[in-house]
Amino acid sequence: MIRRPPRSTQSRSSAASDVYKRQSQNPLVSLNRFVLGELGRFQVAINPKGYPGGTYTTPVGFPSFNSKNKYNEFAFYVNDNWKLTDRITVNLGLRYEYYGPQTKSEPKYDSNFYYGTESASVNTSSPQELIAALRTGRVYPTNESPIGALWKSDWNNWAPRLGFAWDVTGDGRTSVRGGYGIGYERNFGNVTFNVLFNPPEYLVASIDSGVDVPFIPIYTDNQGPFGGVAGITKTIPRGSLRHIDQNIETAYAHFYAASFQRELVPGFFASVEYSGSSGRKLYDLADPNKPGAPLIYLGQGGPFDRPNTQYTAFNTRGNRGKSQYHGLTFSADIRRLGNTGLSLTGRYTLSTTKDNLSSTFSESANNFNLGYLDAFDPQLDYGYSDFDIRHRAAISGIWNLPFGNDASGLARAFIGDWQLNWILTMRSGSPFTLWDCTNGFFYCMRAQDPIGIDTKATSGTSTGNPNEFKLLDLSKLVPFAGGYVNPLTGTSDFGPYPADMLKRNALRGPGFWNIDFGLSKRVR
Repeated sequence: MIRRPPRSTQSRSSAASDVYKRQSQNPLVSLNRFVLGELGRFQVAINPKGYPGGTYTTPVGFPSFNSKNKYNEFAFYVNDNWKLTDRITVNLGLRYEYYGPQTKSEPKYDSNFYYGTESASVNTSSPQELIAALRTGRVYPTNESPIGALWKSDWNNWAPRLGFAWDVTGDGRTSVRGGYGIGYERNFGNVTFNVLFNPPEYLVASIDSGVDVPFIPIYTDNQGPFGGVAGITKTIPRGSLRHIDQNIETAYAHFYAASFQRELVPGFFASVEYSGSSGRKLYDLADPNKPGAPLIYLGQGGPFDRPNTQYTAFNTRGNRGKSQYHGLTFSADIRRLGNTGLSLTGRYTLSTTKDNLSSTFSESANNFNLGYLDAFDPQLDYGYSDFDIRHRAAISGIWNLPFGNDASGLARAFIGDWQLNWILTMRSGSPFTLWDCTNGFFYCMRAQDPIGIDTKATSGTSTGNPNEFKLLDLSKLVPFAGGYVNPLTGTSDFGPYPADMLKRNALRGPGFWNIDFGLSKRVR
C-alpha cells in the first residue's frame, strides 16, 4: 500500500470530547491516573431508551442481550429420472425455497432503518433516489416498522434442476455427464444478528473525568458511574447503524458442469471436467450514508455531510454482490500399475474466479475498505476474487512395496507389508490489491499505475533479514501517489477515478508447493 496516515474517520462534535482527547494523549496524566486508581473515561453499552439527538440521564441500565431469533422457512421439490435409451438417462427437477425474515418478540425487538420511500432499495434506486430515501428514513423497532417486519419476504425462489448421463460406447467405459441448477442462500449471519445493537435500546456511551464528573474511581460494578452516579444528563450521540435493506432479496447462484471420462485400459481412468457458477444478487455490505454523497450527486452540502445526519456510517446489507467462476480439471487415476502394487492419482485445475466482494466484511489481509470503495458503484470493485488461484495441481500415490510379501514367518514380519504414501500439492499465487490512501478521508482508492509495473511476484532477492524477500519493486509508483482528488470534495473518496487506477486484486503473490511422505508397515 502507498499511503500516508489517513485522517480520522471520527469527528468529535463537543468541546468536552476535545478536552478528554487532549488529556488522554498526555502520558503523564495517564500514568498519574493509573497510580491514583482513577479512570479518565468509563465506556459501556447502555439502554438509552431513545434515539440520537435525544438525551439520557443516569442511572441507566444495560441493554438486553437476551435475543431469540426465529425463522419461518420451508421448501419442497420434485425430481425424477427418465431413461431415454439404454445409454442415455435424463434427470429433471424443480425446487422451491422460502426463507422468511428474522423475527423476534419480547424482551427485545430488533430495530432497523427504513427508507422514507418504501420502494427504495440500495439494490435498485439511483443515487439521487437513495439519498432522498435516506434523508427521510428513520429507525423503528420491527414491530412498529412501516412494513411490519425486519425486511420484506421474497417469495420468488424457484430453482430448476437438469442433468444427464450418456454411456457413449455402451460398455460402461466412456461417459459424458452434465447438469445445471440454481441454489438459494438464506439471509442470516453476523449482519442480521447485529441489528440487535441499534437504537433505541442499545448505545455505547461514555462518561469522562473532569468533564461529566469531577472524578471517576475504579469501579467493581460493571455499570460504573452509569449506575452509581445519579443526575448525569448527556445527549445521545450519533452512531453507526447495522442496516438490512428492507427490500432485500434472496441471494442465488447458477451452477453448471460437464465431464468426459474414459477408461483407457483396465484400471486406468482419464477425465476432463468443467464446472462453473454465476452468483447473482449476492449479499454485500456498503455504506450508502457515505460522507459527501449529497454534494456529489445533488450539489448540496459539504464534502463530509452525510445523507442522513442523525447517524454516522451505515453497515447496509444489500444484494449487489456478483461472482463468476470457471474451472477446468484434468484427472488421471491408475488403480494398480501392473503387478507393482503402485496406485497413482493426478489432478490439475485451471480456473478463474471474479467478483466485486469476496466476503461480507472484506476480511482479506490487506483490505482497507469495509465493503465497496463506492457504495453507489459496486461494479467499480469487480475483479479477481481474494481466493482466485489460477493453477492447482495435486499428485498422490500409494505403493505397496513389492518385496518380502511372499516370505513367511519371521521373515515376512520384518521385511514384508511395507507401504509408501505421498502427496504433492502445488498452486500459483493469490491476488492482492495495492491501495493509495494519501487523499482518502474515509476510503482508500487503488493505486495509479501509468507506467505498467510488473504485477506478479514469482521470486525475489533476500533482504538480509530471516525469511524476508523483496518480491515486487513498487518504488516506481511512489511519484504517482496522491495524484487524484475529486474537485468537489477535495478527497479521493469519490470518482470518477483515473483510467490508470489498478483494478481490485490486480497483483499476484508467490505460489506454494508442499510434499508429504509417509512410510508405514503393517504388522500381522
